[in-house]
Amino acid sequence: MENLSFPIELFTALIVYAVRLEKRENFLKKFVFTVLLECMVMVALFEYQDGISVFMTADTGMTVTGTMLVCAFVFFLMAVLVWIPFRVSLKEAVYCATCAYLTEHIAYCLRLIIKGFTGLGTGPGTLLHLAVHAGVYVLSYYIFARKMAKEKHYATSAVKSFGFMTIVLFLVLGMSVAASVRDFETIHGIYALFCCIFVLYSQLKQMSQLSLQEELNVQKQLWMRHKAQYEMSKETIDIINRKCHDLKHQVAALRGIDNLEKRSDAIDSIEESVMIYDAMPQTGNTILDTVLTEKSLVCSQEQINLTCIADGGLLDFMDAVDLYTLFGNALDNAIEGVRKLPADQRCISLLLHKKAGLIFIQFENPYQDDIRMENGIPRTSKHDRNYHGFGIKSIIHTAEKYGGFVTIETEYKIFLLRLTIPAVQVTTQKRQTGTDGNE
Repeated sequence: MENLSFPIELFTALIVYAVRLEKRENFLKKFVFTVLLECMVMVALFEYQDGISVFMTADTGMTVTGTMLVCAFVFFLMAVLVWIPFRVSLKEAVYCATCAYLTEHIAYCLRLIIKGFTGLGTGPGTLLHLAVHAGVYVLSYYIFARKMAKEKHYATSAVKSFGFMTIVLFLVLGMSVAASVRDFETIHGIYALFCCIFVLYSQLKQMSQLSLQEELNVQKQLWMRHKAQYEMSKETIDIINRKCHDLKHQVAALRGIDNLEKRSDAIDSIEESVMIYDAMPQTGNTILDTVLTEKSLVCSQEQINLTCIADGGLLDFMDAVDLYTLFGNALDNAIEGVRKLPADQRCISLLLHKKAGLIFIQFENPYQDDIRMENGIPRTSKHDRNYHGFGIKSIIHTAEKYGGFVTIETEYKIFLLRLTIPAVQVTTQKRQTGTDGNE
């Protein structure tokens, strides 16, 4: 079992960096199953490695190639152990495994240093061995791990994760091979210890900078969204003020009209002015009615035909802010898309219904300019690239929050935005709302 010390140390370090990550459904079953399966694989690997020529030689023991293959395979198992039970992407799993690999190597280097200066045995199973690893892992959690996993995820990219993994593997394996000469174990331990700590610290600082930059971007996006909402609300108030002003003069003129035909025309004009208020949607959801009323006034002013077939009661489970933001963003994008079209082509349709246990929300509008997709999101026509696609990204985030997804189609000059939310999520959200009161 001595050969199993290395993978056990790695898996223990892995828990340090994975414990704060978001867990999948049936987490405990998946975690236990994955650990048992990987332990069986590791036992088989170390049990039969002596019979594989690429691993061992009669004179020197483990070959360099064998060392690299074993370490790479163990590293792969670590990433799988994170990816299966935790709700993270593959790049996050690789990043988490890399940090754990560095942490285990820090403990290993510290053992080499203690052995070199004191002569004390730090082999597997000794009290000093356990104390060193326990101390390093606890310190690593409080200094690095808990600060790097923000909101139960690692903010990293695929290039960064796999590049980080490659650098660490070559760093650790290269120095380990060099340290195979026993006279250099202590020197290797000191040098590698500082290298690993420096790499982990640089990752922590980089995570902090990314988090700060992301926060600044979000603040800017929110500011621009509030600005757009303010301008839209101001435009709505201006529309109402103009309608009231026109009605005032029409009523005053009506008093002085004696001709019945002219009086009838004036009454028709007044009726047309107030008809928009009678035509306001009543979907069964007050939040949805509010945002539709606001956008209907804008559409009326812009000569846009907005049609709506919606059972608003289906969305009672949604948070008010999520609901308002979702429909506000989608309708703002649709209004922006049809503004450049001739008046007789400006139309937006909204459909909200339930079918086969799924809730479908569909926005459809024609558009004029060519739309290019960038990472699955329509490329914005706005000059500010930091604000690029924020409305669509917000819609996607809201859909995913309630267990749904978004599809976008742009064929035949028709922009189609469709959200699909499973009814099972509706039941869950209602139960959580009744229990917690804030979902």
